[in-house]
Amino acid sequence: MNFLGHAGAWLLDSGIREAAGGVARYYHEDFQANAPISTEITGYTVSALVYLHSLTGLEKYLEAARTEADYLTSIAWNRELEVFPFEFSITSDPVEPLSFFFDSGIIVRGLLRIWRATRHALYLDTAVECASGMAKHFGNSDEDFHPVLCLPDKAP
Repeated sequence: MNFLGHAGAWLLDSGIREAAGGVARYYHEDFQANAPISTEITGYTVSALVYLHSLTGLEKYLEAARTEADYLTSIAWNRELEVFPFEFSITSDPVEPLSFFFDSGIIVRGLLRIWRATRHALYLDTAVECASGMAKHFGNSDEDFHPVLCLPDKAP
């Protein structure tokens, strides 16, 4: 197996990807359990899986990328608040009521990558909604920028 095969196998089979979608930031060896699902790491994973698909042509990578992108668009994205929360528990409840500008950008990038590969409108629509929310909520009329917001009130 070549390097790409090893990397892809680890990403698909390491256990940090939850069955229903979402990727844990890391695995707690002492607890024998994943850390909470990270929207940022899930966004990175979408990008990595689409990239692996582009290099190998293997559909398993694109299918896995869809699972993660579907998690982001259907479970993690908060349409009412127009932000992605930082982390989720395995039950898909927000762990900390925070949203990070940087993490949102990583997620938008992942959604755009999978949209280019699949042309699934929901991925593009959510990326655009998130980018609009970033512009609206992480700055203010005084041109201040706030990299972290507390949810649900979106206070810096």
